[in-house]
Amino acid sequence: MPKLKTKSAVKKRFRATATGKIKAASCNRNHFKGKRTKRALAACRHGQILDKSHESHIKKMAPYGL
Repeated sequence: MPKLKTKSAVKKRFRATATGKIKAASCNRNHFKGKRTKRALAACRHGQILDKSHESHIKKMAPYGL
């Protein structure tokens, strides 16, 4: 059986935690920062843990782990 390739986009955008969960950067960080509250901007700084339903899709695109 041939080796499977990992999707390049998945390599760039996602990381795995020590427990095996998938972590992604927050979205909507680049534009219109002046229109948002400080609280909303602070919430964007930290990554997000993906849902179980999305996690299975990401793991299929990265067959050998992240």
